[in-house]
Amino acid sequence: MKDLGDAKYCLGIRITRDQAEGKLWLDQQAYIEQIIQRFGMTESYPVATPADPSLRLDKYMGPRNQNEAEEMKNVPFKEFVECLSFVAQVTRPDIAFAVNAASQFSANPGRQHWEAVKKIIRYLKGTSTKKLEYSKRESSELVGFSDADWGGDPDNRRSTTGYVFTLQGGAISFNVKKAAHRCSFIL
Repeated sequence: MKDLGDAKYCLGIRITRDQAEGKLWLDQQAYIEQIIQRFGMTESYPVATPADPSLRLDKYMGPRNQNEAEEMKNVPFKEFVECLSFVAQVTRPDIAFAVNAASQFSANPGRQHWEAVKKIIRYLKGTSTKKLEYSKRESSELVGFSDADWGGDPDNRRSTTGYVFTLQGGAISFNVKKAAHRCSFIL
């Protein structure tokens, strides 16, 4: 065995420390920049949000005819979503909802689904330097937040739920997922 010193990178995650301040940061800036370059979006303009709040993605936004279906076969939708999922699961809870919404259409994406995915990467382009920050001076109390939309999926009326738990000032666990059951009303 050999001591290589403090870890600087692990699985594409940069680890930065300031021992004097008692802080640690995690980010995926290099990986995000690789994604932007890999998918040819280096010239795109950054946007302020990862998703358009007025747009609800649904299955009816899929290809409407054979030409659109053929056009979408040449789009690297699944590969894009897989890359974004890794970022959302590791260091960027701020894109988790948008990635979850777009990933549901991987089997049959349409132009609007593709535009939604490109918006996420444009958001990441403008925020690639954002980091998860942990500080020993922050509260050591575990804090959790959760939310759900009641039957918000227009295709099947399922709810989307999400949560985040923080410790020492940074997120330690977060997730967004579709509820297993449809919403029902009792009259």
